Amino acid sequence: PQLLDSHYRLMSHQVRVADGLIRTGYEDALDLAANSLKAYSGSQFAMIAPASATREELYILRKFTKEVMRSDNFAVEPLSVPDAVTNGPMKALYSLGDFLQDTRPKGLDVLIVSDMFPSRTEKSADVIFAVAGLVETDGTFLNASGQVKRMSAHATPPKALLPDWKVVCDIAKKMGASGFDFQTSDDIAKEMATSNGKEVPPVAPEPSPLDKVSAIPRIYRGHQMSDIVSAMRIFFAAPEKEAAPVQVEVEEGKRFRILEKIEIVPNT
Repeated sequence: PQLLDSHYRLMSHQVRVADGLIRTGYEDALDLAANSLKAYSGSQFAMIAPASATREELYILRKFTKEVMRSDNFAVEPLSVPDAVTNGPMKALYSLGDFLQDTRPKGLDVLIVSDMFPSRTEKSADVIFAVAGLVETDGTFLNASGQVKRMSAHATPPKALLPDWKVVCDIAKKMGASGFDFQTSDDIAKEMATSNGKEVPPVAPEPSPLDKVSAIPRIYRGHQMSDIVSAMRIFFAAPEKEAAPVQVEVEEGKRFRILEKIEIVPNT
C-alpha cells in the first residue's frame, strides 16, 4: 500500500513543450508519442522494460518493438543501459522506468517514459505516461521452476491509469499497426498460446526473500524502493556505528547550569 499510495506517485501524463513539461490528457500524450516514433525504425529504436512486468506485458512490448518499430533492441531491466543507447545509432528510446544512469543521452531525439514515480529519466522525457502498478493489473509470471503463476489485480489504479501493455497497444494503433486490439490480459494470453516464442525461467534468488528479509528486491522499475517507501530503509541500511558515550564532568558540590527552559504544556 505504501508503494501504491506514495505521495511521490505520478498521477498525470505529461508532454514537453517549449517551456518544459506540462500535464496533458491521455489522447494528447498518445498522439505525440505515436507521431514522434513514426520517424524511426530498426536500430534507431530501443525499449527497456522492468523485470517486474507480467508475461503478457513482456509479450506486447516485444511485439511492438519487433513488428511496429522493426527493431531487435529490447532489454529487460539491464544492469547498465545498452551501449547502443549511449554510443550507437539510437535516436528514440521507450523506457518503462528509471533506467538511464544519468541524464538524457546525447543524440537522442525522442525519449518516452512510462512510470509510476518521478526520476531523472522522467524529467528529461518528451512524453510521460503515468501507469498502473504491479498489483493493479492482471497477468501471469514464470517462476524459477518453469511454472506459470497467475496474479489477479488486488487494487484499482488511481485516476483510471492504464497498465503498460494497454498504453503500448494504443500507441501501436495510433501508428496504424494492426494486431494490437487486445482488451484484457487474457486476450494476450490466448495469442501467446499460439506463438512459438520460448520463455526462459528466471534464476531463483539466493538466498530467498522468504528466508532472509535483506534479500527482498531493492529495485522496482529502476527505482530504489527505500527512496519511495521509507519503512524499507531499515532492511537495506548499513549497520550504524554505536555512538560514543558522552562524558559530562561536574565539579563536586555544584549543580548543572540550565541553558534553556522550554515549557511544553503551558501552566493553567
